[in-house]
Amino acid sequence: MPVYLIAAVNKYDGADNLAQYDQYVAGGEASLIKYGVEALASDEDPQVIEGRLPARKMVLLKFRDRAQLDAWYKSPEYQRVLPLRQNNSDAEFLVVIDGL
Repeated sequence: MPVYLIAAVNKYDGADNLAQYDQYVAGGEASLIKYGVEALASDEDPQVIEGRLPARKMVLLKFRDRAQLDAWYKSPEYQRVLPLRQNNSDAEFLVVIDGL
């Protein structure tokens, strides 16, 4: 059964932070490709229909199953760049939901 990861992220605005965050994006994208993860959406200006937007950037990823998600998230490739996101942004949430 597919699973989806939804991330809500606010990047820090300092020039050094943005440069390091860009390094995270490049390394993160490479890890997604290597592990066959499907990036469905990424938007830094999402439209709010109801409620409040929890973060400026929203990302939606699709995984074949939870095993693929775990393999990607725990992979050396992703773990190597993960601190760049953690140190240069606030992740309001990373949520995994089961698909239908």
